[in-house]
Amino acid sequence: MYAAITTAGLKFVVTDRVGRFMMFALAIMVPWADLPWVAYHLTTVTYTAITFGPPRGATRIGAYIEWSAQLGSLFQFRIGGSPDGDWDLGINLFAMLLLLFAWTYNRLPPALPSGATTPP
Repeated sequence: MYAAITTAGLKFVVTDRVGRFMMFALAIMVPWADLPWVAYHLTTVTYTAITFGPPRGATRIGAYIEWSAQLGSLFQFRIGGSPDGDWDLGINLFAMLLLLFAWTYNRLPPALPSGATTPP
């Protein structure tokens, strides 16, 4: 997965185009889930996550919203029981922001050649 994300980034740098591969690479970094039966986190370089769920280790029903940020890479994929049974769901805000920028950049009209005043 890291190789695919790196390839998408390098392809963007070389071609200056946001393609489907780049959009896919950003989209797989958005979901943030840590459920008792499955966990999925994928980040590269940095992440800022906002999560929702019950307080960790709480026996009563309640909810919280928290955020976290980190520089570095993280990948976690687990199928099976969580050691503590806690859960949270969220999104990677940094990846979501990049995905929105990429989508907007992809919708911009192509740049005019140097010296041109109207599109060809």
